[in-house]
Amino acid sequence: MGPGGGIVFFVAPTVQWWGKYLEASTKPDQTTGAWDQVVLHRGSDAKVQRILGKAVGTGASNTEQLVASSNIWASRQSANNGRVADGVRFHIPSKDELDALYNFIATTKSPLSGTFTLGVNGQPFWSSSEASDTFAWYQLFQDGTQFTDANGIIRGLSGNKSVGFSNVHTGSNFASLPIRFAWVRAFAPRGVPLPTRPLIPNIPSGGRVSAACTAGVACAVGDIGPGGGLVFYDAGSKQPWGRWLEAAPAACEGVGKVWRNAAANKKGTQQLPLLYPKWATAARERVKSKAIGMGSQNTARIVKQHSALPAAAREATAAGYAHALVCSGKDDWFLPSKDELDTLYNVLALTDHDITGTNAFGFDRGFYWTSSEYNNETAWTQYWIDGQQFDREKWLSANEVRRKGGTEDPRPFRVRPIRAFG
Repeated sequence: MGPGGGIVFFVAPTVQWWGKYLEASTKPDQTTGAWDQVVLHRGSDAKVQRILGKAVGTGASNTEQLVASSNIWASRQSANNGRVADGVRFHIPSKDELDALYNFIATTKSPLSGTFTLGVNGQPFWSSSEASDTFAWYQLFQDGTQFTDANGIIRGLSGNKSVGFSNVHTGSNFASLPIRFAWVRAFAPRGVPLPTRPLIPNIPSGGRVSAACTAGVACAVGDIGPGGGLVFYDAGSKQPWGRWLEAAPAACEGVGKVWRNAAANKKGTQQLPLLYPKWATAARERVKSKAIGMGSQNTARIVKQHSALPAAAREATAAGYAHALVCSGKDDWFLPSKDELDTLYNVLALTDHDITGTNAFGFDRGFYWTSSEYNNETAWTQYWIDGQQFDREKWLSANEVRRKGGTEDPRPFRVRPIRAFG
């Protein structure tokens, strides 16, 4: 239990600029409502501030800005004046803080499960992270999906900040429900000074060439790694999986790949072994598979699932393609996990190398596969237009054209392999 009486749900590996721990209040907040139409970030650095505002550690400052800019948010905080400890208020979590809360509850037997219900009876929660002038991020606690619903996900929707209910999504059985608010709080060990906030990485248009990074001994985000790709993550120290992650060059991207090479619908499940055969633990294992450091293990598991198929059939899958890839002399590529791919997207967006910026690293505006399974029939993807992540049917190799009018772009699903080293 944290000093504010909440349950600690996130522990950073080391003390960060914002603290080390996050605790969530166990007092249910039954308040529901709209996010409010206030615009937090304007001007030339709005995109950067919105990407930064998704990260763990930014929920408190996001909430402070909302309270200062909106009478609705000021009233919301006033109604929760009791949520203070050591002079630090509880706040509405950022996008990544909210996801960490969901993941903790989904993988542990925590008292928070009495405050936050998951599964079919779960509810949606707002984050404090702004996505654009008219959209903000929220999360379904039914399954952990985080949405803005922008860019055609809900057709004709021009904004969601003024909406107090979650939208109904095509192919989902989840009903529209009032969106609630969670309260969390960051803190550090007593007496421990906080380091300064890290600077935004500087990434030249073609990446930065460093002899030390080419040799695989010392890299920074923005360097070109030993595999000729962009280094987009530094764990800070050696982990069981390595220290650095690099994304393959655009020339090594896979196009039009399925996630599972088997018949559609239930026949596919019957043709191949289940990825997580133990029903009692499958849901927890899937949540764990989303984390940074899990992409290589996930890929090996998927390749093993397809091991009875001919090599050509295996390599037609996203994981099989990445596993078999030899790019820039390296043969240890894999399909990134959900969080690994999201980290890559955020680094590119933060440095204006996403598709709304220079797109210097050659990404497409469609969907990219991750190695994280959602359920037996679907897996997580990332929409490269804006970073939203959704589950899509494993047998799809391209975005489906909408059946009832309209012209959804049938772009092929893509694979951007990554590798770990160090």
